[in-house]
Amino acid sequence: MFRKISTGVLRAMIVGALAAAAGIVFTVSHDYSEPTVTGRFFAFCRLILPLNLLALPLLFLGRYRLTLTDLAVLLYALYFVLHGTLTESPAEDRLILFVCLWQLYFLLRFFRSFWPRTGEWALLLLFLAGCGQAILGLKQIYGLAYSYHGLYSITGSFFNPGPYGGYMAFVFCLSLSHLVRHYSAFQIIWTDVRLRGKIVRGQVFPALLYAAGCGCMVLSFLVIPATMSRSAWVAVAGTVLLIAVTEYGLWRRLREIYTRHRLRTLSIGSAAILLLLSGAVGVYVLKKGSADGRLLAWKVTAQAIADHPSGTGAGTFGGVYAETQAALFQAGRLSAGEVAVADSPAYAFNEYLQITLEQGWPGILFFLALLFLSFRDFRSRRNEWQYALFALLLFALTSYPFRILPLLILLVMSLALQSNGIVLSGVRWGKAIGGVILFCMLFFNLYTIQTLPAKEAAYREWKSLGAFYRMELYDEDLARDYGANREPLAGEVHYWFEYGHTLNKIGRYAESNRILEKGVRQSSDPMFYNIMGNNYRSLGEYAKAEAMYEKAFSVLPNRLYPLYLLTKLYYEQGDTLKAVRSARRVQEFAPKVESPATREMKDEIRELLK
Repeated sequence: MFRKISTGVLRAMIVGALAAAAGIVFTVSHDYSEPTVTGRFFAFCRLILPLNLLALPLLFLGRYRLTLTDLAVLLYALYFVLHGTLTESPAEDRLILFVCLWQLYFLLRFFRSFWPRTGEWALLLLFLAGCGQAILGLKQIYGLAYSYHGLYSITGSFFNPGPYGGYMAFVFCLSLSHLVRHYSAFQIIWTDVRLRGKIVRGQVFPALLYAAGCGCMVLSFLVIPATMSRSAWVAVAGTVLLIAVTEYGLWRRLREIYTRHRLRTLSIGSAAILLLLSGAVGVYVLKKGSADGRLLAWKVTAQAIADHPSGTGAGTFGGVYAETQAALFQAGRLSAGEVAVADSPAYAFNEYLQITLEQGWPGILFFLALLFLSFRDFRSRRNEWQYALFALLLFALTSYPFRILPLLILLVMSLALQSNGIVLSGVRWGKAIGGVILFCMLFFNLYTIQTLPAKEAAYREWKSLGAFYRMELYDEDLARDYGANREPLAGEVHYWFEYGHTLNKIGRYAESNRILEKGVRQSSDPMFYNIMGNNYRSLGEYAKAEAMYEKAFSVLPNRLYPLYLLTKLYYEQGDTLKAVRSARRVQEFAPKVESPATREMKDEIRELLK
C-alpha cells in the first residue's frame, strides 16, 4: 500500500515537473529589459535544481539504460563547454543555459525510465500549452490582449511573430501526427463508448489526450497563417507531406494511379508542380527584401565559416559577421542588390550555419550525429516526437529557433522522450553511469544557484539604468552604476553599447572605447564603430577616427551616417579636398531607408559645401 502511494506521489511530481517545463513559454517578467527572454532564463535555471532532486529516487527506482543517443548528447555537451572555455566565449549565460538544457535531457530520460508514460503526459501538457498560446494569439488579433512587439499585432508570449510561428508549427505537427497515428485506437474507444454508454477507466486518458490534440491542431492551424512566418508555413507543409508519405503511403498510391492513368496523372502532377512553384514564388515575393537579406546573411556566414573553421565561440556571431561583411564589401564581392538589403543581424537565420560558425566543424558534426541517431529507425519505429522534431529542423533552416528558450525545450523533449535508441548498457551499469551524471548535474546546479541572485539583481538594475539612458541623463553616477554590473551582464550587447555611449557623453573617451570593443566582439551593429570614431575624434586621433568611420560604412554600406561623420571629420581637420569628395558622396548617396534624419544630414553637409 505504501509503495503504491509513494509511486503515485512520484508520478504526480513528474507530471508537475513536465508542466513546469512546458509552462516556461508563458513566463513573462516586466522586471527586466526583455520581458519574454530574461525572466524565462532565470525561471528555467531555478527549475532545474528541484528536478535534479526529484530524479535522485527515480534513477534508482527506475530501469535506466544508457543509449547511444545519451552518449552523443553527453559528448556534445562536453565539447560545447570545452570549446566555449578555450575560445573565451563572452556569452556565459549561453553556456549556463546549454548545460541546463543538457540536464533537462537526462532528467527526462530518468523520468521515463521510472514511468514509461512520461512521454504521453508530456504530449498532453504540450497540447494544452499549444491551445493556450493559440488562444492568446487570437485574443491579440482581436485586440483583447496586447502583443510584445509594437510593430506586430500577434506574437503570443514571444517578442515577435517569427518564434511564435515556429512554436505553433511544432505543436501543430505534434498534434496532427498524434491524431493520425492513433485514429484507429480512438475509433475503438468511441465505438465502446457508444455501445456501453460509458467510458472504461483505462480509456479516459487516451480519449483526453486525443481530444486535447484535436483542440491544439485546430487552434494552432488558425493562428499559423496570421503570424506571417514563411519559415513556419514551410515547416508545416513539409511535415504534412512527410506524414502523408509515411502514414498513408502517398508515393505508393501515386505509383498505382500512374500505372493505371498515366496521361491523367502527368497532367495533374504538372499542374501540382506549377501550383507549388507559384506558391514558392508568392512566399518569396511576399517579403522579397527579407528573403534577399537572409540569402545575403547565409553568404556572409558561409564565408565566415571558411575563415574560421574551428569556430569562434558561443555569442560571437555578430562580431564575426560584421568583420566578414565589411571584408566582402571592401573586396568588391557584394553586388549592388546585396548592398541594398545588407543589415546587421543578430542571427544567421540558419541554425546549421550559425552552429558551424560558433562551434566549428566538430560542433555541427556532433549535432548532426545526434539528429541521425534520433531518426535512425524512423521507417520502422516512427512516433509523434520525430514528426514534430522534423518540423522544428525545417524551421531552423530559415530562422533562429535554437536562440529561443521555449523552442530549445521542445527540441530537448523531442530528443529525450523518443522510445528509440541503441542500448549500450544494462540496468546496473546504466544506474551507475546515471548516478555519476546526476552528481555532476547537482554540483553544477549548486554553483548556478549561488550566482543567480547577483545576475537577477544586475538585470533588474540594468532596466532601471536604461530609463535614465533613454532620457539622456548622462552623468558620472550613471556610468558608475553601469560599471558595477560588468561581470553579470558581460553577454549582453545592448549593455556594452549603453555603457560605452554613456562614457562617451561624459567625456571619458578612452575608457568608452575599451568598453565598446567588448561589444564589438558580439555585435554586428556599426554604431559601435561610429561612437568609437567619435571618441578618437574627441581625443584628436583623427587617423583612428577615420578608420572607425570607414569600418562602420563597410560593415553596413547602405547607411548614410558614417559618411556624414567622416565628412564632418575632414572639415574639422581642415582637409578641404577630402571633405569635398566625402560631401559629394553624401549628396549622391541613396540610403536604404529615406527619413527626416537622412534629409537633415544631407542638408547640413550641403550647407558646408557653400
